[in-house]
Amino acid sequence: MDNYRSISLSNERNQQLKNVLSIKKIDNNQVFIDYPHDAELDESFMQNQDRVIQESYHRFHRRLPQLIIQLDGISEITINCANYMRTQKHRSLYESVAFVLSKGDMSVLERHYLEQLLSNQLLKSYRKKGPSYTVGIFSELQKAKQWLAHNPSSNHHH
Repeated sequence: MDNYRSISLSNERNQQLKNVLSIKKIDNNQVFIDYPHDAELDESFMQNQDRVIQESYHRFHRRLPQLIIQLDGISEITINCANYMRTQKHRSLYESVAFVLSKGDMSVLERHYLEQLLSNQLLKSYRKKGPSYTVGIFSELQKAKQWLAHNPSSNHHH
């Protein structure tokens, strides 16, 4: 029984690590965030992101932030997450969000799947109620930065 308990605690800890995001830097109103590898995007993950942004950015800046999120895989985007992302409480915190897909260990097929998952789930959920912020999906950081600088008012998939 002790062995079983240590395994379940270990699995619980791994699940917690899957949902830890970190802010790499804040540059003017651009906030660079790393999502954990194979993150599970659920309501608590998004609520945690909002809390981190409020504590690290909103307390010190008047302008809404532009998020640049480095993604290295997503295991799931839950319905609760999509529903939470439609709430005014969440949407009012950001000007725009650019997802940059990692070039790390991801295969072409994994990248394609991730792009489809993001565009189908996230962009669709934003369009339903008219987003307060726009979403872009990019393969390169430089393209994401250019989009944020020049055209943050339209959703983009590149």
